[in-house]
Amino acid sequence: GILARRVYKNGAQYNTVQDLKADVIQEWDSISVAELQKLVASMPNRMFKIIQNNGGETRY
Repeated sequence: GILARRVYKNGAQYNTVQDLKADVIQEWDSISVAELQKLVASMPNRMFKIIQNNGGETRY
């Protein structure tokens, strides 16, 4: 999802859980309300595609 893509951008790797946790918190805090609203607005289309594909993969 959006958080994992941000945390592991550019192939980031972490040596400690503390480093990973710090980046997760930083990236979580940087997600804008507009980005979240866009994701929420896309849910009906996402659900429709899942139903169309009988629960199979979608482009999302």
